[in-house]
Amino acid sequence: MRERILWLAALLVTLLLYAANLWFGELNQDEGWYLYASQLVASGKLPYLHFASTQGPVMSFGYVPACPLVAKWGLAGGRAYTALLGLFTLLISGRLACGVAGGGRRGRLAALVVFCLLGVNVYHTYFTTVVKTYALSGFLLTLGFLVLASALRKRSAGMMLLSAVLMVLSAGTRTSAAFAVPVVFAGLLWMALRARERVVPLQLPIWYALGAALAGCVVFLPFLLAAPRAMWFGLVEYHAAREGGTGLVALAYKGGFISRVVAAYLPGVMLAMGLVLYRWAGGAGSKRDSADAEHSLMWWLLVASVGVVTLVHILAPFPYDDYQVIVYPLFAVAVAVKLCGCLTDASGEVADRRRLALGAGVLALCLAVAGSSPITWGWFVGERDRIWWPLKEQSPLADLREAGRIVREQSEPGDELLTQDTYLAVEARRRVPAGLELGPFSYYPEWDDEQAAACHVLNRVGMRRLLQETGASLAAFSGYGLAVQCPEVIPLSDEAQAELRQIVNARYDLIKTIPQFGQAYTDLELLKLK
Repeated sequence: MRERILWLAALLVTLLLYAANLWFGELNQDEGWYLYASQLVASGKLPYLHFASTQGPVMSFGYVPACPLVAKWGLAGGRAYTALLGLFTLLISGRLACGVAGGGRRGRLAALVVFCLLGVNVYHTYFTTVVKTYALSGFLLTLGFLVLASALRKRSAGMMLLSAVLMVLSAGTRTSAAFAVPVVFAGLLWMALRARERVVPLQLPIWYALGAALAGCVVFLPFLLAAPRAMWFGLVEYHAAREGGTGLVALAYKGGFISRVVAAYLPGVMLAMGLVLYRWAGGAGSKRDSADAEHSLMWWLLVASVGVVTLVHILAPFPYDDYQVIVYPLFAVAVAVKLCGCLTDASGEVADRRRLALGAGVLALCLAVAGSSPITWGWFVGERDRIWWPLKEQSPLADLREAGRIVREQSEPGDELLTQDTYLAVEARRRVPAGLELGPFSYYPEWDDEQAAACHVLNRVGMRRLLQETGASLAAFSGYGLAVQCPEVIPLSDEAQAELRQIVNARYDLIKTIPQFGQAYTDLELLKLK
């Protein structure tokens, strides 16, 4: 009964956090162009061939089912779809933890710990509510590991193939997830070649490799053949062109990444550090940990995958802490399984008193960290004014909905909206001019005409021509508009910004300014064609 109360409390808090992040969560520029890309795919267009994309093609296709929700509720519909993916990932992670822990009471405890670490975490629920690649990629990756565990248990070639397909689909959503695929294959092959411990039949890693190869060909090869330059730009050049500096500057970025990840996922990190100290002090896991080679293999595959993908994220020029969202479910499963292993008795189970104490302790720890998160008080508190913390008049999503309503009133359904704030176009149910699909990351002033056209972005000539000739009845520019130079992703010079704004002002009249709008709370200017 008490365990059910813990589950109910964790579930209620999780649903509350997802609902709060959906409505009160900060806006992110990526949300707009991800949803806009899915709408283009739904209309028959393809990434790389018809519009630019800086992620794998699965992201654009994976959000096509969300299009009816977005058509009805705008960005909130896209967030609701994303939150469902996040909730499904919680359930899958709990099931994976239960299986790797060996089932029974021990497995149920591991599932509860995982559910708390993921669901009762305001940071994780936020980044699996806003429309980014993390929810879909993490869902596919975690599901791939769940199928992998079942394939090992049943010695099923078909399920092993399916596991590889799911992991490649995850990589087709978020490229860094691809590094988990060779890690899993290497681990399976190593165990298959160990004659003394024939835990994995040799045909299983072969089927896994076959599934990965087939899925890779289906997901990437058609686009690579049809639009090689645009795809290479989106998946490689765009990300590699950013420079994070060297020496102390690079170390500062790496250190900041580690610091922010620890702060975001403090309960899981604390439990992991406690396990390390416990083993260092001479503690041992249960006899089942060492005796069950199949579960041990799964645990090591989880740990190795998290480690390799994390290393890839750290090595990025600008490592963002939210990159870790896709692998945190695997990390939580590994921590929960090992934690429960340390509390088992001779029978391989966890005593009722220990189980309840651990479940309640983890839930309390997660609640305390969630309540102290900057994201939590950011739902209601605005930017600091000297010594005062003014409350927000309404949520960022409500501001976006209000701006979208104004755009709809001032334009016709078939009109284009000249903007780089793509989430405003999505909210207003308006199209953006061709070349601006990437929002603030659409302007490449130094590129030549041929390269810009091949990659479906705008260079200096293309942007000037667009601003001078567009028939968009309305224009909307926040602090992100006409202000970012790519592929370096650096501020556009003041002179270049002034030149572009002069062209806009010659053709458009300012009709309204919305202060404190969108990501970073800049002023949004709404303009109407003269």
